[in-house]
This record gives sequence, C-alpha cells and structure tokens, in this order.
Amino acid sequence: MTYEDYADLAAEMNILLRYIDDELVEKIPQKIIEFFQDVASPHFKSRIDPRLPLDQQLLLPSTECMLTLLYRQYWCTNEEREELDELLLAGEETRQQEEQATFDNIFQKIETNEVEFVHEAENLPVEVKENDIMNKIKAILNAITELFKKLFNKG
Repeated sequence: MTYEDYADLAAEMNILLRYIDDELVEKIPQKIIEFFQDVASPHFKSRIDPRLPLDQQLLLPSTECMLTLLYRQYWCTNEEREELDELLLAGEETRQQEEQATFDNIFQKIETNEVEFVHEAENLPVEVKENDIMNKIKAILNAITELFKKLFNKG
C-alpha cells in the first residue's frame, strides 16, 4: 500500500469510529486511534451513509480488512475468533489453490504452444459457488452491522 492508501484508510476509519459504540472504541488501543488521526488524509471524500448497515457501505477494501482485524483482535469472543481464523485460513487456501491452478494452466499452454488470444470471459476463473465461508463472512459483517445499529438506536 502507498502512503495515500494508508491516509485514505485512516480517514475512513476515523469516520467509522464516530459511529461505533464508545464501549467498542475504548477497546482499541489509543495508539491505533492516534495513528488513524495522525495519518488521515484531509482530502478523503467519504462515501459512508450512516443510514445504511455496515455490510451495505461502500468501504475501501483496506477499511474492510481493518474492520475485520479490529473485530478479531478487540471485539469478538474467543469462539468467534476461532471461527474467523478458520474462515480466513480456508479462504487463503482456496485463493492459493485458484492461483496455482491459473499458473499451472498458463505454463501448460506455453509448454504445448497452445497460447492464443481468446475472449476475456474464457480466461476468468470459474466462479466460486457460495459456500459456508461466504455465509460466515456475511454473518460476521452482520454482527458488525448490529454494532452500528445499537449506536443509531441510541441517538
């Protein structure tokens, strides 16, 4: 990531932290919050709509990752943490398998001189069917969404 990417991530996290319940924000070490404040881009244009649940927000991918990390490290129970770790490991293994299959296919075509220009859609990986991993990730996002709802109901 570039410095600008970190600055945008920090700016978006600062905005989100305004909507997160104070009890949850207090669980985050002050050094992390200060980092977000120090590094935040003053030019970042927020796309956050406080009326929408978290899973419907148009967040930066890096912000989604940061929320997952914060959730794992500071907000979830031990059982949720173990489940999330399993999901993340399974997702990484799947990504590596897909990546390896793509590389193997490329090298096989090169070795057999079958390389040719084909329609872009034919080169895309097979769509991964919705499975337990995606359902559990959605459940985690829904849990985070519930945290936002608690704040909005207070206000």
